[in-house]
Amino acid sequence: MNNLCYCPVCQKETEFIITNSKRHYVEDDVCFDYIEKVAKCKNCGEELFVEEQNIENQNAFEEAYRKASNIITNEEINEILTKYRITKRNLPLVLGLGEQTITRYLDEGFIPSKKISDLLKEILNNPELYFDYLRKNKKNIKDSVYKKSKNQVDSLLNINDNDQLIEDVAEYIIINNEQTTNLVLQKLLYYVEVFYMLFKGKKLFKSVCRAWDHGPVYGRIYYEFKEFGYEPIDKDFDESKLDSELKKIIDEVIKSFGVYSGKVLSSFTHNETPWKYTKENNLDIIDESLIAKLANSIKEELNINDIKDIHKYSDKMIFEYNNK
Repeated sequence: MNNLCYCPVCQKETEFIITNSKRHYVEDDVCFDYIEKVAKCKNCGEELFVEEQNIENQNAFEEAYRKASNIITNEEINEILTKYRITKRNLPLVLGLGEQTITRYLDEGFIPSKKISDLLKEILNNPELYFDYLRKNKKNIKDSVYKKSKNQVDSLLNINDNDQLIEDVAEYIIINNEQTTNLVLQKLLYYVEVFYMLFKGKKLFKSVCRAWDHGPVYGRIYYEFKEFGYEPIDKDFDESKLDSELKKIIDEVIKSFGVYSGKVLSSFTHNETPWKYTKENNLDIIDESLIAKLANSIKEELNINDIKDIHKYSDKMIFEYNNK
């Protein structure tokens, strides 16, 4: 830095010295101290304006303000962009903000408001929340951008299984079973898998089934319809082109199990070996061999040889539920 600067008192360029001055800032709930470097004329002691020093002081203030207000840093914002494979132009569109919002923070030195900072911090640490925004504001971004970011989130949430069939079956269930909540949907998908194994002797879905607190869950579908919470899923679909034999199994599962609430269906699964064994051993994924064993035991115990016999198992489970 050139240590010569024009002094309005001396009316000439003079040498200056730098001194540290403690500053105190108070505004609303934000209060902090920071050190500002002050340039003073070496001859008369007049405080001088030095461009380089002013920039350094501004940076010191912003850093202190960010820390005191717990404002997200630019490094953390860049981490969000990398983590979710989204650009600084598209991230604000996903979050429902102005298109230039993130650019202003990263390139123009603007400081995020506390509200937006808190949102960005939460997004950084919560892929589920980001996924909710991504789906809700899908219309704001190009389809290619959406798919790229969604695939990344799928990977982060361990649901990147590219299983179109389970989506088709889920949509078929929603179309053909009134008042289907996400909780009910999860259990019906699970029983479709169980009885497909019973009749076909092989696994239906590529998606893994996980043991969550409320029973078996297919993460891909759970996150797809998470926005509906405990309310019935209200969404229009085209009729899926499923195999007629598979439709027969699904229809009978809907008829036999779709009449019960999510709470009742969860209770059914809590009394079955696949979920119980997985939870008791602190595992995450329900091994398909456990589902196959359940299917075989149902077939042998209730002598189920025809799709129309599926109700025998739901009758058994509701009897046990009502006589606990």
